[in-house]
This record gives sequence, C-alpha cells and structure tokens, in this order.
Amino acid sequence: MSRRNGNGTRGGRVRDENVKEYDALIRYASAIVLIAAGVLLGLAVFGGAGPVGATVFTASYAVIGIGAFVLPLALIFVGLYAGFGRPTIDYLTTSGVALVLASVLAFAGLFPDAEFGGRAGSWAGGMLAGFFGFGGALVLLLATIAVGIAIVTDIEELVSLLSENVLSLWNRLRRRRGQYDEELTEEFDDIVGIPNTDDERESDESDVDTEQEEHEPTVTVFNHAAGSRVGAGIANFDAEYEAPPLSILGADRGKPGVGDIKANANIIKRTFQNFGIHLEMDEVSVGPTVTRYAVKPAEGVRLSKIVSLANNLELALAAHPVRIEAPIPGKSLVGIEVPNTTKAMVGLGGLLSAPEWSQSTKPLLAALGRDITGTPHYVNISKMPHALVAGATGSGKSVAIHALITSLLYRNGPNQLRFIMIDPKRVELTAYNGIPHLL
Repeated sequence: MSRRNGNGTRGGRVRDENVKEYDALIRYASAIVLIAAGVLLGLAVFGGAGPVGATVFTASYAVIGIGAFVLPLALIFVGLYAGFGRPTIDYLTTSGVALVLASVLAFAGLFPDAEFGGRAGSWAGGMLAGFFGFGGALVLLLATIAVGIAIVTDIEELVSLLSENVLSLWNRLRRRRGQYDEELTEEFDDIVGIPNTDDERESDESDVDTEQEEHEPTVTVFNHAAGSRVGAGIANFDAEYEAPPLSILGADRGKPGVGDIKANANIIKRTFQNFGIHLEMDEVSVGPTVTRYAVKPAEGVRLSKIVSLANNLELALAAHPVRIEAPIPGKSLVGIEVPNTTKAMVGLGGLLSAPEWSQSTKPLLAALGRDITGTPHYVNISKMPHALVAGATGSGKSVAIHALITSLLYRNGPNQLRFIMIDPKRVELTAYNGIPHLL
C-alpha cells in the first residue's frame, strides 16, 4: 500500500513538472510571436515590410489612428515582459496604458479635422460629445487621462518624491535667507555705528562651543567579556562528568568597523531636519554587528513619523538595513541601528566563560550571543519546551542550533541529559556522533 502511495506521489510530481515545462514552452513561443509581430509592424511604419505590411499599417491607422505607431512597441514590450521577465503580467499597469491611449484617441475624435484618432477615436469622441456635450466630454477625457497616468506612474510615490525635493529646497532657501539677513544686519550695524566688540563675539562663540560640547553624544563600545578559558569555572551538574575544556571553542575575535560615527550622526540629524523633525543625539552604542544611535526627538514629534523615514535613512547613510527602535525599552529615546561595515565575531567560548554562565543554577541554560552593549545573553530552555529555529539562508540557523546543543553538553552530563537527534540530510548533526549523551 505504501509503495502505491509512493509511486502515486512520484507520478504526480512528474506530471506537475511536465505541466510546468509545457507552460514555459507556450509562454516562450508566445513571446517570440509577439516580438516578431511587433518588429514587423515597426518595419511597416517605415515601409520596410512590403505590401502586406503596408496594408496592415494602413488598416490599423484608419481604425486606431496614432495607436498604430504605439502598437509595435506595445507588442514588443508585452512579449519581453511575459516571456523573459515575470511570468505574470501586471494587469493594473497594462490597463492604465490602455486607458490613456483610448482617452487620447477619443480626445482626438472630439475635433472633426483631426485624423490621428482614427475611426475608433471618432466614434468614441462623437458618442461622448453626444451624451455630455463638447465641454463635458473634454473634462471627462482629461480626467480619464490623468487617472491612467496615475495608475502607470504610481502618482503617490511621485508626489511624495516631489514634496521631499520641494521641502529640501525650501529649507536650503531659508538657510541662505538667514545667512543673507545676518550679513545685512552686520553691515547695517557697521554703518550706523552700533558697537559690537570682538570680546562679545568671542564670548558668544565660546558659549556656542560649550553648548555643542554638551550635546555631543557619548560613544560606548562593547567589551568582550573577560573570563577563564579553562573548564574549571564551568557550571556542571554531574559530578562524574568532566566537560571538555573551553579552549576548544572559538573565542571572541575582531573589532567592529563603524566608519565615521560623527559624520553618521550628522547625516541622521540632517535627514530628519529635512522632513521637519528636530532631535538631539544622546548616545552612540557600538555593538558587534550594529551601531545604535540614540536620539531624543523634540516634544510633540510622532514616533510613527520617525519610523516611516527608515528608507530615507538607508539612502542617506548608504547602509541596509536600518532599523528604528521607537522607543528604546526603558528610555525616552529612539534607537537607530545601522549595520557595521565589519562585524566582530562572538565566540561561544567567551559566552561560556562569563560569570553569568558559571554562577547560574539553571541546568538547561543555553548561550545565544551578546546584545549591543556586549552583555552575554542566555535563554532557559525549560521555559520553551517547543522551539522552532527558522530564518532565511545565511541568517544563522545552524549556528544557533549548535550553540544550544553545545551549551547543554557543557552544562549536563549523560546521567542528567539525553539527546535524540534526527538529521535526515546527515549534514548538520554528524559532528555529535559518538557522544555519550545519545540514546
């Protein structure tokens, strides 16, 4: 019975693969036909497709007017998009293009002397003019053209981009206007004779310098936990079991590369100012993989507005991904996490030699890594009897599993802990063959 089910499953998979290959063949063949038809119609526009091409172009121009010039490009685009791009067509964009073209033809049909609308345009324009009058049809067609353009160009993104550029230009003009007014004020003071001694200017500059020094963010870099690299300090709950020395495990190595912290802080502050958000840099924490810039927004600023500018920060900092933590737990600050250019390697040996590990009395404690301040982070598996380790390729699933297993092996002997390991691919867990903890 099981053999029949297995054969049936394999037969179904073969049929599915054959259907996929057949669909791909049909799609590629259709794409080639569409592209060839578009090229032939394009040649017919310039009289290079012979009498048949000339007849087809004349007929299409009589029916759809200037649409005959757009038709070759449309056929080539659809062929390339459907055959060699994504297998599905974006029907919303296609409908937007068709709406614009039909509206333009009908618009041309409103004017009897215009021939570029073709018979289709004359019929559509005359019908609309008969129902709504010339003025009503004109307004309706202009509205449909605008709707079609909005569908094709994603008008919301376009308006957002234009508003950002206009706001940035307005801020620049305001800064230049402020500098110009300051220069005029100084010239007026010199002409009228208002005293402004150098001592007062120097005192003002010193006040500004001290104010800037007070607002300079404090930078903290995470420290690799100092601990013993021998097995003497390991918490062991089996007196008869001697855990391997920690020297066989990898140690913390490398230093994180963060680039110019001050320049990044200025970029973050300037980016928010371009959108009308004023904030102050509070502290900078350099972690193994990311650097967190803690900022304090001005009173009344919505956190949702700050979070929505993550993509703008990625563009300004040339970094991806940028994560915004709003707010930082336990603080009235917003954290902006920027990936480090080079990452520091956190070794399991450093985590298992930390005092937090050796002083804990939990037998099912497992090491996970370090937080942004360098503090070791552990998890008690007894509180999570059902766990799922998931993630994209290269996200660290295998490293997490090995860290969990190794932590338990160092902490418990075979009398207290037994493993049942299932590895269908025989790739990830083969290193544990022969350990005394296996059933």
